[in-house]
Amino acid sequence: VDVPTCEASLEITCDAEGNASKIVHSLMLDTCGGHAVPYHYHNDLACDYDHTVQSHSPLIGIALDGYGIYGLYESYDEEDGMQVKPHDLDACNGHTKAVPVNDTYGVDGSSVYHYHTTSWAPYTIGCFGVPEGIDQDSCKELYPASAATSQTGGCGTGIYPITTPEAPEGYCYDTDCPCFDGSTARYGRNTDQAYNGTDGCACYNKCDEDNSGCKHTCSELIETYPCEDYYAPGKSFEGWCDKECGYGACAD
Repeated sequence: VDVPTCEASLEITCDAEGNASKIVHSLMLDTCGGHAVPYHYHNDLACDYDHTVQSHSPLIGIALDGYGIYGLYESYDEEDGMQVKPHDLDACNGHTKAVPVNDTYGVDGSSVYHYHTTSWAPYTIGCFGVPEGIDQDSCKELYPASAATSQTGGCGTGIYPITTPEAPEGYCYDTDCPCFDGSTARYGRNTDQAYNGTDGCACYNKCDEDNSGCKHTCSELIETYPCEDYYAPGKSFEGWCDKECGYGACAD
């Protein structure tokens, strides 16, 4: 689980049990966005660059694939007097745009693929990207369940319920998958698997649950409303008939 989401969920869980005061937040991330020995980051590198610069954030690192890593901001809006965060990052947290000139590292300011830190998941780098961009599905192909080991998981190897301040009712989270949905919400979402408050992230038809609001069972509904048009991921009633249609936790 990404650290900011883990910490927020831990606070909710411990608070419900009256143990919120026992959380040792210093074991999570420090004010610079990192922790542990050897020291490494899970969040914006808050202490490594000037966040008040009225322009594209500076180069703060080089990823192992050779592409630059920049801070939170893409530009500065003179009219509004506000720093602007990028809105078109791919699943790896990268995009192809012009970057600031940096003579020290030979950066000429042309348009080039590069990464940004963000205030939303994955916060730093989700995967090694390519100039044409990587979507969430392509990212997940880089971390298949078949490649999971005892030390590292893969996308789809461990999907569990989680709660955050933005979703206190809970949702499903893929614990070993760094491929997020592109949302600028603070906490990570990396699976479209439907969440059931009773059965967690198990395979079921939400529409068949008591008090679901559905007037018919899924077996009846799909005779008139085809799965691919109504209940598939991204459609209007995603998650309502996963078991009947073979989506979400019911896939495969």
